[in-house]
Amino acid sequence: MTTYDETQIVDAIHADIEANVSLGTHQSYLYVEPRALRPDVHPKVLIIHPSHILHEIISTVSNYENRNRFTISWRQADLYGMETNIGDRELARASLLVANEIRARLQTDGAGVPGLENTTAELFETKYRLDRNGFWSCDIVLQVSTFEGG
Repeated sequence: MTTYDETQIVDAIHADIEANVSLGTHQSYLYVEPRALRPDVHPKVLIIHPSHILHEIISTVSNYENRNRFTISWRQADLYGMETNIGDRELARASLLVANEIRARLQTDGAGVPGLENTTAELFETKYRLDRNGFWSCDIVLQVSTFEGG
């Protein structure tokens, strides 16, 4: 059976997005959501981390299919002035374009995560929000299944 730990899946997703999406200059955080981000230090951030692991059968040897959910976040700083809403439309539009490009790339993973064998991936949900710390955020949840190959 082909098995991958969560770090291998995160690395494969990250490499695929970096190679195929126009992110521009940005900072990447992998494996865990960062505890704190400062928009003045890193105005554009890509975050990829596992968020939920589902097992078909729990407390047995792990020879069953694993389904791991990962959150892929695109965050862009809202440096226009949170009190005055200056430039919110332009910022949201630019951020949506990048987030939609990331989501479109992840949609191609249905036949397998690039670089990993015997995997499939399904998009679960996409959430948009304005964080209190000054970031416009898009969170995309992707479920990656690994299965026995033959």
